[in-house]
Parts: sequence; C-alpha cells; structure tokens
Amino acid sequence: MSRVFFAAVMLVMCSGCMLFLPDGKAPEGKITDNSPQDKLSSAELENHAATSLCAFILTSEGINDICSADEPSERVLKNVSAVTGVRILKYSALRLAKEKERFILSAGKNQIIWQYPEQ
Repeated sequence: MSRVFFAAVMLVMCSGCMLFLPDGKAPEGKITDNSPQDKLSSAELENHAATSLCAFILTSEGINDICSADEPSERVLKNVSAVTGVRILKYSALRLAKEKERFILSAGKNQIIWQYPEQ
C-alpha cells in the first residue's frame, strides 16, 4: 500500500502542471510580468481601469449607478457592473469618461472622485 501511495505522489510531483493546465497553446502576451508598463494598449488600459474601479466602488459607500460618456467607458462599466452590481444609467450624478489615456469618474464638472491611471 505504501508503494502505491509513494508512486502516486511521485507521479504527481514529476508531472509538473500537466495535470492542472488546460490543453492548447498558451495565451500571447506577458502573463506573469506585473511590472508597470509605460504604454498600455487600449484593451489593457480598459481592463486595468475596470479592476481599479471595481476596487474603488467596493470600498466606497453610496455608489449605485454611473453613466458613461463614451464607448470605452461603457465597456469598462459593463465589466465593473458584472462584479459590483452598479447600474449603468443614461443619466446619473456620477459619470465615467475617457480623456486622452485615462479614465475619470466625476461627480460634476470639476469634481474628480476616481481616475486611472492615478496622477
């Protein structure tokens, strides 16, 4: 019995991740490099902004609905809504907009309450 157990443990140890990883080709891009990049692609910027905005909403009180000012902001809000439950409305006191290479959540014309990347 101990030989069977030992053989099973050795099989798992020697197989590496082959038992756990799915078949097929690995995704392209930097999978394990989490260092900050100087220039993010549009999709990367949206994904990072969605993650940061989720964290902000989940740690803040009273954010129930947000409106988007443009298409990139709407894509970010759809991802955020799936995680946080925040509603995407046509009109809201809070507005998410993409300006140049950053996303800004504002509660009025000059009242920025969140932005990514932070400055």
